[in-house]
Amino acid sequence: VAHEIEDLLDRQALAIKHEEAGTLRRFKTRLAEVEAELATEKGISGACNGEWLQRTKDMRKELDTLQ
Repeated sequence: VAHEIEDLLDRQALAIKHEEAGTLRRFKTRLAEVEAELATEKGISGACNGEWLQRTKDMRKELDTLQ
């Protein structure tokens, strides 16, 4: 009986480890997806900021010529 209980506990421990490994893999995959989305958003934001910076410079030049 003790041997059967040990086998059951070993199988339960193995099942838990397998579940934890699957959860960790899914977490890592989702983290990589979120990091990729963030990098994309930063790129879009950077391009937008660059465009506004150039517009501001152009407006300053125009203002200087008007004064």
